[in-house]
Amino acid sequence: MRYAFCGLFLIVPLVLAGCARAPCDRAQAQETGYRAALGGGAFSPPSGATPACRLAWQQGWERGQAEFCTPQRGWRDGTAGEPAAAICAAGVNQPVSYISAYRLAVEIDRLEAERQTLTATGEATDPLRATDLEQQLTDLRALAEQHGWREPEPLEDRLRAARKDSGR
Repeated sequence: MRYAFCGLFLIVPLVLAGCARAPCDRAQAQETGYRAALGGGAFSPPSGATPACRLAWQQGWERGQAEFCTPQRGWRDGTAGEPAAAICAAGVNQPVSYISAYRLAVEIDRLEAERQTLTATGEATDPLRATDLEQQLTDLRALAEQHGWREPEPLEDRLRAARKDSGR
């Protein structure tokens, strides 16, 4: 019995040492969270980390999310036909967000596809819709140009469109 009691004194410190958490390297945790967000990774701090380490990871991730979820990336993803990045669904605190730019790009692509379909079937079938589509596209493209996401159309194309509109 006496030896069992002594053995208990030896085992308890070993068990407690195994349960102790390693000290947190906050800079490393923040860097890991930052890199996870820059790679488009979902918010998923390490499960066994200390609260301080989880907070550092979260701060890094939020900084990375802000750099990843730019309106320019939203525009690029939308024009490329990519799905919206899940990491950006919550948005970031910017006047124009990733999601706004993404939706604008997708809407322009949708309207251009509709215009091409209408043109292929013949504009004479619905000339008012064709005019309406052109106006919507002009307005949306101007908005994208205003934000610097889309290059302005060449002057020759704008003049041609203006002549076409004035001839109607």
